[in-house]
Order: sequence, then C-alpha cells, then structure tokens
Amino acid sequence: MFDVELSAGGVPPWVWVVPMATVLAAPAALEGQRSGGSQGGGIDSLVASALVQSEEEEREALLHHADSLADQRIKAHPADADALYWRAVTAGLLAETAGAREKIRLGMQAMEFAEAALAADSTHAGAHHVLGRIHAGVKRLGWFTRLIGGRLGMGPLLEAASWEDAELHLRRARTLEPENLTFRLEYAVTLRDMGRDGDAARELAELLTRSAEAPLETAALDRACRILEELDAGTCPAR
Repeated sequence: MFDVELSAGGVPPWVWVVPMATVLAAPAALEGQRSGGSQGGGIDSLVASALVQSEEEEREALLHHADSLADQRIKAHPADADALYWRAVTAGLLAETAGAREKIRLGMQAMEFAEAALAADSTHAGAHHVLGRIHAGVKRLGWFTRLIGGRLGMGPLLEAASWEDAELHLRRARTLEPENLTFRLEYAVTLRDMGRDGDAARELAELLTRSAEAPLETAALDRACRILEELDAGTCPAR
C-alpha cells in the first residue's frame, strides 16, 4: 500500500499484509496451477496464487476474482468480518501496482474495509494489522510525497493517520496472534520509528527466539536481526 520499510530478502512489501497461512499456501497453489489442478475457488487460495504469480495481468485477475468473491459474501452477510478483511487485503495488494490516484483510492478503500471488519469483530487480528500498516505507512511518507499526495486526494488519509493508532492496532494484532512473526516484526519496526528503541529491541529479541518454518518467516527473522544490530541492542542468536 504505502511506503512500508519491511521489504526484506526480496520479499515484496505487500506480502506482509497477507495472513501467514495464505503465504505458506502460495507454493502449493503454484504447484497446483502447474499440474493443472484446481485453485480451490476460495478467497485465500486465490490470493495465495496471486502472490506467486509472475505475470502482473494474471496476478491482478486473481486478486479481482478474490475481491469479487469477498464482495459476494458481504452482500449476503454484511457483518462478515473475514470477507471485509479480504476486501481490505485485495485493495492493498492491487494498490502496489496501481497509478498514483488509483493507489490512493485503493489505500482509502483498504482502510474503510479494515475498519468495517473491526466493527464486525474487534478481535480480528488481520484487520488490526492492515489498519496499523496503513497508519504507519502514511506517517513514514516524506514531506514531498505527502505534498503531492494531498493534491491527488490523499488528504483524508494524511489527516487520519497517526503513530498512536499505528502502534495500537499493530500491538493488538501481535497480541491476538503472538505466533505470527510478521505481526511481531512490524510492531517492533513501528516502535523503533516512534523513537521507542528500548521497546523495539525487547520485541525483536523475543522475536529472534522463534524459529522459521517458511521463507517469509526467514526473511522476517533476518530483518529483525539487522534492526537489532542497527539499534546496537545485542547480537543475533545463531540459527
């Protein structure tokens, strides 16, 4: 979505907004496509397939299909928190390759759907993560980008974003799903960017006691290690 400092080890920044289960399913989804198998038709499998799709046109088609399925679920059940969340996710992923005005529109849409998901279920960790990402991403924008963004219609996002809300939502996501390494990493990075280096270092040290089970988790731990060393707050454990 917006400028988020979490791309690591070649992992695109938009991947961090997607649930770990979907990311772990991505290689299997690609293998299924190669062998002519079905994608399963579920929103999560469509997003997983999009994550490993090298062709931009096909990736966008998969995301639009996932978004359409989520929209159908919302029409049938307006308070479906998971469906609202998936609409926020697909908007965020589509924003990555969109033009400036469309990127802003999709970012605002992602925020609206994430807020709606939390209105339906205040314990939805993924929706908290999306909102925290948006708040932190907007606050990280440089002054020139903010100036141009304001002229392109980004004013409401610029006014709404705050470090306090970023920290609140990312902390909530981390608390609700403590085993999700990407949630913990982004929470730590936000603490650092807020000037809370000690809190960030403690969070990173705890994160680095965990083990990785997938390439994305390895990238998260590698990033956590680099930040901890940049903070001069300790050395990384051998893994």
